[in-house]
Amino acid sequence: MIVNGRFQHAEPGGFRRYAVEVSARLDEALIVAPRPRFARGAVGKVWEQTLLARRARRELLWSPATSGPIRHQRHVVTLHDVAPLIDPEGLSRRARWANRALLPTLAKSASMVVVDSEAMLAEVKQRFLVDPARIVVAEPGIDDRFRVAAEVERVEARRLLGLGSYGIDVTAPLIGGLVSSIPRKRANDVLATLETAVAAGAASAVVAGWNGPQRVFGVSDRPTSRFVDDLGRLSDEDLARFYRALDVFVWLPRHEGFGLPVVEAAAAGTPVVCSAVPSAVEHLAPDVAIVESVSEAVAAVGDLLANRDHANEVAERAQRNVAHLTWDATAAAVNGAINKLRGTS
Repeated sequence: MIVNGRFQHAEPGGFRRYAVEVSARLDEALIVAPRPRFARGAVGKVWEQTLLARRARRELLWSPATSGPIRHQRHVVTLHDVAPLIDPEGLSRRARWANRALLPTLAKSASMVVVDSEAMLAEVKQRFLVDPARIVVAEPGIDDRFRVAAEVERVEARRLLGLGSYGIDVTAPLIGGLVSSIPRKRANDVLATLETAVAAGAASAVVAGWNGPQRVFGVSDRPTSRFVDDLGRLSDEDLARFYRALDVFVWLPRHEGFGLPVVEAAAAGTPVVCSAVPSAVEHLAPDVAIVESVSEAVAAVGDLLANRDHANEVAERAQRNVAHLTWDATAAAVNGAINKLRGTS
């Protein structure tokens, strides 16, 4: 079996982590990757449609990152989300065109479609008219580093992150979230929620994150606030410490196919306030605060800070509820889709 290895040159993030973790666990998988200069943007998509398709020929092919050849006869493709079609704000004209042209065709032409959640299964079935028999749910896993972080005291996690150098009192309440230049991630709403708590004297606040790919979202910076310290892009190890360091984690995207940060924060033992992303709705409700507006997020953060016993109880339940999300389980589900296709060949 061939694995579409274009992900090896992708920016760090959930798509790449999924591809790395699952491909390492697949049966008899050979990763075929382009040279770095042929990996990204329109050039990367051309590589998939030509050189990768030619290399795979009649072999079974798995594409793990919502992109791949549209004319390959034995193709399993993972579609992580359809946000570019639902919410294209901020996308370059070329990126909008590419997604409108390729995503529906890819979903309809693939032999099997793997999705991250039940919500994505319904979306793919309804939007692309894909037979449910050709769709398999393989929920993303959680790296053990996020679970190990839960064993570290919050103050120690803050020290390991060096938050004292930002002038933050590492013994006082601390809230935070992830921000991005991608509009649908609603970074401004996250910052507004955090700023309100800071202004009320309830907590200090800190964020982390990175800018979206320039070829897709253009040259834009993440929103910032003079009331909230920004740690920038973090390694996975430091991201685990970041989640653990917080008394409340806030994340409010408009559209997600799953929502990995929510379950990662839960695994780290941190109370979560988030929008209605599939990971929260399908795995964690009512043990996370699911909100729609900034005012609701502010109220939820305030309640969790004011009632620490309740916050600890819901965080412990949420942590237990994500224990089954492992990369071994994800790979087993993807292997199931692959073997199902093998059985019909």
